[in-house]
Order: sequence, then structure tokens, then C-alpha cells
Amino acid sequence: MGALAWPRWRSWRAGLFGIGICLSGGCGAVESGKRTPEATRPDAEVVPVAVPDATPLVPPEPSWLDRCAEPAPEWIPADTRGREGESVLQCLRRLGPGVVDDRIPLDQIYELTTFGGPGDEQPTQCEAAPDADGTWFYAANRQRFGCGTRARLVNAERSRCVVVEVADLGPHLCVEEAGKRPAWDVSPLAARHLFGVPRAGWSEHRRVIGAPVSADTPLGPCDAHLNEGSRRGSIGTGCTSASDCGGEGSICITSADGWPGGYCTQACTDTCPEMAGGHPLPACASMPGEAGRCVARCDFTLFEAGCRAGYACLLAPHPDGRSENAVCAPARCG
Repeated sequence: MGALAWPRWRSWRAGLFGIGICLSGGCGAVESGKRTPEATRPDAEVVPVAVPDATPLVPPEPSWLDRCAEPAPEWIPADTRGREGESVLQCLRRLGPGVVDDRIPLDQIYELTTFGGPGDEQPTQCEAAPDADGTWFYAANRQRFGCGTRARLVNAERSRCVVVEVADLGPHLCVEEAGKRPAWDVSPLAARHLFGVPRAGWSEHRRVIGAPVSADTPLGPCDAHLNEGSRRGSIGTGCTSASDCGGEGSICITSADGWPGGYCTQACTDTCPEMAGGHPLPACASMPGEAGRCVARCDFTLFEAGCRAGYACLLAPHPDGRSENAVCAPARCG
């Protein structure tokens, strides 16, 4: 067997040897691993042979800035698995207290309910928060935003505005299932300012838009601040130069860079400076080819589309890669 196999192996190796010579020095026809006289002439033209790369080219993954904005998905309330026709009271008795939904709607649309106040005074669950006695602008939504968070609530027409502080857990999952929307459970003071009523229940379907604001924003009515969102100075507002932007280290990304009307921003690695009043909260977003940049979060309490004209609401990754936020970026599609 060895004697029969040897010629085949030798022929294969000779052919490979010939190819190696051709690639390294150029040649004419190759036969049995030997150069022909034409290939060895001194004046023979040397033609380089390109060796294709075996690794396929992979196009770079599109940046989040190249995505198209999509409508917020329809809100589907959590199912408590109660029997058909079960009342909210029966649902509450079945599940017990403290059962809540922590999902945040991307369109920031909620329904308004109230708790506490004269005759219904009750303690709040957040440490150091005053009781829910109806004398201050408190709210329940600890599961979504955390104790102490301040939020701006406006009516559907964006004509009335109030800032509340999260001081309690709730509303209960049974209430949100019955109302078919997430809810802000607030002090009667907030309901009175937004809708002119002392109390509100889930069955009245009083719709509000709600978004977190700076911790320095004063509690109470904020109607006068509703037009501040497009003013210059805070992250995400329009600009023509850095002098239009407030805050140390702020710069202006101009229209020439593809950001309509300019855009105030600054470098970041984790958090961004907040501004009290009628301004969207900022977020630190990972930018392609550079470090993080502060951008404005989408805020439907100030803008019908969540962002000022020329901008769309997109999900942007945080530089740590562990989270993402809905922020305002140039509307490149549609």
C-alpha cells in the first residue's frame, strides 16, 4: 500500500511546491512543480497575485441614532386572573395589599386617582414623608419612580400643570386593571388644580400625562412653566453656539452637524445636570465613535410628540450598557 500511495503524495506535494513558487515570484505555465523556460526568462513580467481574505466583511451595526421612531406600544394592563365580573373590591380582597405594577408607559399617559385628605388621613410608606392628609402635593408611584421623586402632571390639553412628590406605594394592581391604564394616585390638591374636583376615582377616567422632573422643582401648580421646554439653556434646547447653553462644559451641536436648530449638550459618563422648572430631564447616552453625551429625555408633558420640532423619541443605551432611556434625537426617518 505504501508503494502505491507514494506517487500520489509526491505528485500532490510537487503541485503545491509549484504554486508556492508562482505566488512568491510569478510564473507562466506550471507543470509538475517546475517552471517553464518562459517563466524563467530574465525579462519576464512579474504579475502579483492577490490572495483573497478568507474573513468576510461585516458591515458595522447601525447606531441608535439611525433608527426610526416607532409609536409607543398599546398599554396592556396586567391580568390579576380574577373571575369575570369581579369588582375592584373583590379583587383587592383576593390579592391583598401591596400588589402593584412597576412598568412605565412609554407614552407617559396615566389616569388620575386620589387618596388621603380630610377624613381619609393615612400614613405614607416613604421614610420621612409627611402623612397623606391632603395638605401637600404628594403622590403614590413608588414602584415606578422611587421615594422622593418629583413628577410633573398635566391634563390632556397641557393647559394645567402640577408637580407632586412620590411618598407612597400604589396604585394597586386591581385599580389599574379596572381602569385599563396605569395611574397616578395623588393628593386631592392636585386633582383640584388639574380638573377642579376634590377627588377622583378610576372609573372617571381623568387622563393625565406624567414625567419625572428635577428634584429642585417646587411642588404645586406649574402652569407658568409649560412653555419653558423649548427655551435655550438646558440640555436638548436649541442653540447656535456654546454661549446659548447653560452649565460648565456645555457645547452646541449645530444644524450643520445634522441636529435641527442646534442642540445643547455636554460630555458625560453616568449622569447629567438637571434644571428645575419646565425642562425635560437629561440622560447620559452612549454616542457612536465618542464618549457619552447628555441628551434630553422624551417628555410628553411639554411636547405633544415627546420632543421639540425636528426631533424624535428614540431608545438610547447608557454608556454602561446596562440600561437605556427614551431620548430626543434628530428625526432621520419620515
